[in-house]
Amino acid sequence: MQLRSLLSSRWTMLAILSFARAAMYMQSQGIPPLVPLMLVDLHINYTQVGLLIGMFFLPGAFIALPGGLAARAMGDKPMLLVCEVLLAGGALALALSGSYLAALGGRLISGVGAVMLNIQVTKMTTDWFANRGLATAMSVLTASWGLGMGLAFATLGGIGAAYGWRWAIAVTAVLPALALLLTLLLYRNPPAVALAGGTAAGTATSGEAPAPAVPTFAWRELINRWEVGAATLAGLIRMCFMVGLAVWQSFTPDYLVGRGMAPGAAGALVSVSTWLLLVSVPLGGLLTDRLRAGAPIIVLGSLISGGVAALVPAWGGLAVVFVLLGLVSGMPIGAIMALPAEFLRPSSRNVGFAVFFTWSYVGMGVLPTVAGALRDATGAPAAPLLFSAVVIALSAVAYVGYRLLRRLALARAGSGVFGAAS
Repeated sequence: MQLRSLLSSRWTMLAILSFARAAMYMQSQGIPPLVPLMLVDLHINYTQVGLLIGMFFLPGAFIALPGGLAARAMGDKPMLLVCEVLLAGGALALALSGSYLAALGGRLISGVGAVMLNIQVTKMTTDWFANRGLATAMSVLTASWGLGMGLAFATLGGIGAAYGWRWAIAVTAVLPALALLLTLLLYRNPPAVALAGGTAAGTATSGEAPAPAVPTFAWRELINRWEVGAATLAGLIRMCFMVGLAVWQSFTPDYLVGRGMAPGAAGALVSVSTWLLLVSVPLGGLLTDRLRAGAPIIVLGSLISGGVAALVPAWGGLAVVFVLLGLVSGMPIGAIMALPAEFLRPSSRNVGFAVFFTWSYVGMGVLPTVAGALRDATGAPAAPLLFSAVVIALSAVAYVGYRLLRRLALARAGSGVFGAAS
């Protein structure tokens, strides 16, 4: 009975969702450790590399919103299963590609799955933890980002050097396949009481929430204008911080290789900053929940992270920079990911999270390409790193805009639109 209770607890559900997200992010960073090998084999330049990296999330600019509507109609678990199939299939398609266009096609398949998986696991975690410990839960979920990227940087460069980049990419199909099995066998919907805003249940033994109704297309019934505005600004915060950091991680291995470091060693050094996220992200979420200090954690964390990221061109491969970035950059992530719970109703979460993530997908499609173009245009290996450092710091500016909109909405709508102030 205790084992059954454990397997159906909300923490087990969070573990399954986090594993699925780690698998997705390992695949998202499958290209950067292999750039030197792919440049030669596919006969491409850095701008094309940036597009190949960005293609993983670029579909989100177009399908996040309709995908959110589809998930609301078909259910969260079925949509998550579809996403995991696409991730595994896309990685295999990339590994077997014989040209640059075919490689882009494989990344596009994976990207469609990644776009909706990111939305789904975030929405599903919010359903389980909206009433208690959400920033902590979001920090655990987001720490899977560091786990996935850490695995990518620590292993794929060495595998690629030993067996070729195609085998390294094929490895990234394994974790989504395992996530598919775990979701299919163990995941269940949260109890209806959690979705209704009652006391968050520790287990799902009280009965699962009913399947969602097919959505009406009266937009005000799905999401209101304040939720759209807040989701947009909150999404810009996430885009600047998370995408800026991802671009930095994507181009830093090549920068270090240009300074004479072996590809495997460069990937391992960058992975230091991602492994430390496993500590700093949950710690930041815990502090946010305990101290209710989301605003200073987001603003200071953004500015300091951008400053530390800019130190690499000045200090080269000094390991202390990567340690500092890993410790600092994880602190605001839980608070950023918890922002949508401040203004989204349970009925608007599918669509609201789609809007929230759309901006990150736009950024992930555009910013790596811009960074690669800067590298080609200037010939300076440090150009993408400095560009991404500025983008990270801009998340503090976007947060100020979000707080101003929230204050305006609360003044106009009283207690209705955004919920309790944090």
